[in-house]
Amino acid sequence: MTIAADAEWWVVEPEASGTWSRLAAWWLRRRSERVWVLIAVLWGLNTLDLACTLFADRYLLLGIYAEANPIAAAVMGAGPGAVIVFKLLLVGVGTGGLAMLRRQRVAELAALAMTVAYGFVLLRWKLYFDLAEVQELMLRLCNDGDGPPIWLRSTF
Repeated sequence: MTIAADAEWWVVEPEASGTWSRLAAWWLRRRSERVWVLIAVLWGLNTLDLACTLFADRYLLLGIYAEANPIAAAVMGAGPGAVIVFKLLLVGVGTGGLAMLRRQRVAELAALAMTVAYGFVLLRWKLYFDLAEVQELMLRLCNDGDGPPIWLRSTF
């Protein structure tokens, strides 16, 4: 099996006399690189999750958002700086462990599972913000800041 000179590193051209075991060996030699890529993706997804968490804090004041995790709620109560440090610390420890075990199958599977899980977390954030925007609009329409909501005053 050879790698074409003009091909990218992931393109493999098996030799005519090559075997599947050589291809499998090549694939296994690349596990470390795959784990590094998944770690980079995890950092990106966690950064988006952090941004969503910090942005959701404005909905906390409106009563639309409430943190379900008691540890995260306590950290959020300490301010955005504490949230950033907490998140960076957790992600750093977790991805550091994955980096140390990057040549093991368990690290690759764990990194892949975490990437999929954070994909679902970000999907959940998208659904949450869609709903929160509707709720915020309803709050603004129903209350102009003076006394009871507009719809209640207009019915009497």
